[in-house]
Amino acid sequence: MPVALKPWRLEDRAAGPYVTRARAGAHAADRALLALAAPFAAWLSPGARTLARQVRQVEFFAAEIARLDDAGLRQAADALRPRLAAEGLSQALIARSFALVREAAWRHLGVRHYKVQLMGGLAMLQGRLAEMATGEGKTLTAALAAATAALAGMPVHVITVNDYLAERDAAELGPLYAALGLSVSCVLQPLDEAARQAAYRAEIVYVTGKEVAFDFLRDRLALKARKAGGGPALERLFAAEAPPLRLAGLGFAVVDEADSVLIDEARTPLIIAMRDDASDQAVDYPQALIAAATLRPNTDFRLRADLRSASLTDAGKAAMLAW
Repeated sequence: MPVALKPWRLEDRAAGPYVTRARAGAHAADRALLALAAPFAAWLSPGARTLARQVRQVEFFAAEIARLDDAGLRQAADALRPRLAAEGLSQALIARSFALVREAAWRHLGVRHYKVQLMGGLAMLQGRLAEMATGEGKTLTAALAAATAALAGMPVHVITVNDYLAERDAAELGPLYAALGLSVSCVLQPLDEAARQAAYRAEIVYVTGKEVAFDFLRDRLALKARKAGGGPALERLFAAEAPPLRLAGLGFAVVDEADSVLIDEARTPLIIAMRDDASDQAVDYPQALIAAATLRPNTDFRLRADLRSASLTDAGKAAMLAW
């Protein structure tokens, strides 16, 4: 009997245009209950003791994995992939994955994750914020969550604040990921279209928040050109005539400097302007100005100074249609 795969693992990667993690919408009753339970959430949520208990599971596998040679380490990582795909991110599988990443870091980077870093990686994998002081090894900690999610088959993006950090971290952690059979890349602002698409095909992608956000918006525009509503077969049939997508999908993200990326930079809206033919604009704009000059205030249009907006009346719409 075939095993049902998790939402982020598709039997046929070509069956859909975009791999996205399922998002369940919260019902109004759920939101109300969450608000009432908020005072108890911190007390009941997994804390340091729970994370420390999970770290002991990681250490349980350490001796077994340390006896493996490099080929055996790679085979253990390959064997973990289908289990993560079928069983999901269970505590036992996460512990084994973390032990593999820890051993790979020791062999290829010369550093071994401390217990506090293992706890931070577990918190990240659970979708929680992990506050770590400068020098506590956030980059190495993030590799635990990123590698585990990638082994589970999720497209992983490690989002940083600038191109320098994205390039540096991808290069520094490259040997660790390679030891586990994972591909890694970085997306930088100067990359051309072909290089950018190739970089996003890696299992773990280091990229700035703005770059991945703009590329996501461009993909949404490209998806509008695809034939919707016909199912996967028609999507594949029309794929050749649709604009290519950049991202492999959205599955899991680790956000470095989350306060900067999600608060400070998020204040600036990301807007993509569609490209139009300049020669058409040279004709259309003067004609639009001439047409606007024929409109009568309060008869053909109304101004709302408080909203900084203008709207056509029915008479104005008729005048524009006849113009």
